[in-house]
Amino acid sequence: MISAKFHIPFVLLSTALASQADAASIIWQAPVTVSAPSDVLTTGSLHGAITASGAAIAVNGVHFSGYADIPGRLGFTNLYTGSGAGSPNLSDGSYNDLLSYTAFNGAGETASIDIFRLRAGHNYVVQIWQSFWDSNWATSYSAGNESSLVNSAAGTGTPRRPDYIIGNFTADASALHISLASSTTYEMFSAIEVRDLTGAVPEPASWAMLI
Repeated sequence: MISAKFHIPFVLLSTALASQADAASIIWQAPVTVSAPSDVLTTGSLHGAITASGAAIAVNGVHFSGYADIPGRLGFTNLYTGSGAGSPNLSDGSYNDLLSYTAFNGAGETASIDIFRLRAGHNYVVQIWQSFWDSNWATSYSAGNESSLVNSAAGTGTPRRPDYIIGNFTADASALHISLASSTTYEMFSAIEVRDLTGAVPEPASWAMLI
């Protein structure tokens, strides 16, 4: 049962932002069971990252803002925030904290993760963590294309751990709204990171390969 520690609906929509058209479809990969802080992507440049926790959390050098990205690039609509996810018992305390909170609503409710200030023509990667490992809270995400259900195969790993999912898209508008859906009890997510892969400075190893 979810303990809604904060239990306040978080809405980040202004009239101007709401009128913006969505960007192109996200191409999703298969869900992956979390393992270590190195799960957190560091490629390209950080567009924004938020956690359902009220406090900011840094994992693998990436800063996740609490509730909403400070520059106003990320937010979520019609979702409640709360604790109750439990700890996945990872060795890294910060990663545990990131996965111990959730933004949620009941199945069938209209809810979204919102990405703003996108640059048309830029390629982005989005990574979403789903904090619950119970299949009763399996959630899918869609923006043009729909992902597989995250945590539909609950209980993988020892100890049981939640999943994350990665998707890519090329922006053709300044905003993208990722819808949440579930056929079970709740639709939810724990954290999201968005990175801009266009014009990124290659890592030293990549330069060596180019040479």
